[in-house]
Amino acid sequence: METEIEVDITCDPTQIDHTGLPWTFLDEAAHPDRIVEGALVITGDAEDPVLAHVASPTERPSGTKVHLEIRLYAANAGWRPRILWVGTVVH
Repeated sequence: METEIEVDITCDPTQIDHTGLPWTFLDEAAHPDRIVEGALVITGDAEDPVLAHVASPTERPSGTKVHLEIRLYAANAGWRPRILWVGTVVH
């Protein structure tokens, strides 16, 4: 049985800026009030969910930019116990 994953904030985990962290904008969040520094969130998308900590929401002229520290890439949306990668992206 597949479990429906609710993504807290969509993000492309490969979109990394000068900080070395992936980022997205707060308006991509299902519940923006839950996206606070230190929060554990599901990001990515429903097909490829990713577990992350919110590193730092930062106000920008174009909106609030949210940096994420990736903690776990899931093998699939069913969250079966197969880990593809654990850690922080460093480039």
